[in-house]
Amino acid sequence: MLAANNAPVRIAPTLSTSLAPKPVLTDEAKDRWWISETIAQSRKDQPVFFGVRLANTPQAALAEIYSQSYTAGETLAVRLWGCNDLPKEFNGRVRLALKLGDEQFQSREKTVQLAPETAKCIAKYSFDTEDLTSGQYALETSLFDDAGKLVQQQVTMLMIQVPPDEEARRQAKAAKKAKQAAELKAKAEAEKQAAEAEVMKEAELKAKQDAEKQAAADLKAQTKAADKAKKEAELKAKAEAEKQAAEAALVKKAAEQKLFEDTKSKYMAQEKAAIAVKAQALAQQEIECQAKLTQAEAEQQAAEMKAAALALEAKTAQVVADAKAADETRMKQRAK
Repeated sequence: MLAANNAPVRIAPTLSTSLAPKPVLTDEAKDRWWISETIAQSRKDQPVFFGVRLANTPQAALAEIYSQSYTAGETLAVRLWGCNDLPKEFNGRVRLALKLGDEQFQSREKTVQLAPETAKCIAKYSFDTEDLTSGQYALETSLFDDAGKLVQQQVTMLMIQVPPDEEARRQAKAAKKAKQAAELKAKAEAEKQAAEAEVMKEAELKAKQDAEKQAAADLKAQTKAADKAKKEAELKAKAEAEKQAAEAALVKKAAEQKLFEDTKSKYMAQEKAAIAVKAQALAQQEIECQAKLTQAEAEQQAAEMKAAALALEAKTAQVVADAKAADETRMKQRAK
């Protein structure tokens, strides 16, 4: 792979993950800022496509380190580069993480904005290696778009070594730290036990006070309940007496009512009998009056018939008399 001046591009031992195939990387660049040199040596009058050249993808975030080997305690300086070979702006975020196997020790993250067809250093970070153990570490760089989708990922391998004297110093420091931790733990445990004892003492005192308070409350409640029960019993007895008195009054009233009804029934029976006798006498009187009336009517009718007969007889006698007078008149007239 050639730079713009036809010089070979030295690529640090990294692994880049993107949608395109990954380039085969070498360890030609040692103890130098190889990406910075490559970009500095490139021509400025034409696009150089650093994303494709350095990571085999048009949009990339690349971590640049000075060396691939460090002694514990050295500062791991990182230059973070952003490359955008496309003719449109890129917006997203980049995450940088230092890992040993699956364990992550430190990380950095920031938002990025890359102009079209550009490559620039977007951040400089420093990682502390003082407490790291010996081993091969991975510096993982991940580029995400503004939707959170992974666009590209680069893994740069580096070695951290702990010198023997440093290892001894660490062991002594760890032993001292462990001793201090044990002492602190013992002290904390003692303080915890003392605090627990104090808490238990306070809890016992509180329990005793609560028990006394509860006993007083129970006694008060029992006294109140007894008074209430007594009052309820008195009220119940009074209500029962009133109920019995009311029932007795009802019984008395019912007896008086029954006596009244019986007396009334007896009186009514007597009145009914007297009325029946009186009615019978009145009926007899009415019969007798009717008979007298009938007799009077018959007598009146007989008198009327007799009067009519007498009138008829008188009329007949008058007619005879008149006839006789007329005959005498005629005879006298004839005699003249």
